[in-house]
Amino acid sequence: MVAPAGPRRVAFQAPTGPRVPQRPATLRAQLDGLGSPSFRIDMSKTLGAGMHAQVFAAELDGEPVAAKLDCWGAPFWHKSKVLWEAELLGELPVDHPHLPHLRMAGEGHRGSLWNIQDYAGDRIPALLRSQMTGSPGMLTTFGVAVLDALVATHARGIVHRDLHIDNILLKDVRDVGSANLIDFGGSMRRGTEYAGQPWEVAIPFLAPERKSPGAPLRADFAEDIYSIGFLLAQLATGHPPYDVADRKSLNLWEERYRAAPDLSVPEPERASKRKLFEILKGALARDPSQRPASAEDFRQRLSAAA
Repeated sequence: MVAPAGPRRVAFQAPTGPRVPQRPATLRAQLDGLGSPSFRIDMSKTLGAGMHAQVFAAELDGEPVAAKLDCWGAPFWHKSKVLWEAELLGELPVDHPHLPHLRMAGEGHRGSLWNIQDYAGDRIPALLRSQMTGSPGMLTTFGVAVLDALVATHARGIVHRDLHIDNILLKDVRDVGSANLIDFGGSMRRGTEYAGQPWEVAIPFLAPERKSPGAPLRADFAEDIYSIGFLLAQLATGHPPYDVADRKSLNLWEERYRAAPDLSVPEPERASKRKLFEILKGALARDPSQRPASAEDFRQRLSAAA
C-alpha cells in the first residue's frame, strides 16, 4: 500500500515519574482525546512481535497504520523502547519514501505505551529473496533503497543497530525498490555509550566490535554499514557470509571473524557478481575504519556496481 502523504503530527511527551496504574482508559478513547475521529485496531492481525512490543494492523482516519503496543509484563526498560522509538521517528523526515512516519504516541491503560505509524508494508517473500540472489540488478536496487533510508537516519545522528531482513518491509511486494526500514526501538544516538555483550537479538548481523562482553562501547554508524553488508551478502549468495550455527559462542564468533567472509556462488554467477562482492567485502571488514566511510559512500559504491 502507498503511505499517505502529510501525516498528522502530535507532540511527543516522554512519560515522567514512576510507572503507576492509570485510570481505566482505552486506546480508542485516548486517541479520540487527541482529536482523531476514527481509529480501529485489528487485534487479530499481527504485523510483528518482539521481546518488548507487538504490532497490529489498524486504521486511523480511514488510512492504514501500524499500532505498536508494549507487551504486558515486560520490564520497564523494554516498555520504554516503544516511546523511545516514537521520539526518534519524530525526528526523521516526514516525506521520506523508505522510512516509517510517526503519527502519534503516548501512554494508555495501566501505564501501557503505544505509538502509531503509517503502514510500512509486508515482509519480503521467500520467492523474491531467491530472485534477488539470482539477479545482481534487483539486489542493487534493493540495497540502494535501504541505504537511502540509512543516509537519512544517520543524518539525524541515529544509529539503527538492528538491521536484518525482518526489519525491512516492502510497500509493494512486486518492487524491491519500495523497501521501508522499520523498528527503531533498539536505536541509539551516535556516541551513546553501552556495554558490549556476547549475544543480542539478531546477532548474526551485528558488527564484530559489538561482541566485546562488558567493554564500554559507543554507538557508531559503522555498525549499521556492517549489518547492511551482511544482509546484502546473504541475499547475494543465498547463505550467511559467516557460519552462524552457534549464535551464543563468543569464541566461535572470534574465530569466524578472523576468516574472510564466505561469498561463494556457483561458477556461472561469479563474473556478474565480482564487483558487487568486492564492495560487500569492504562493508564486512572487521576493522570499522576499513568499511565504507558512510552510508552515502556505501550507496554510491553500490549504485556504481549496477
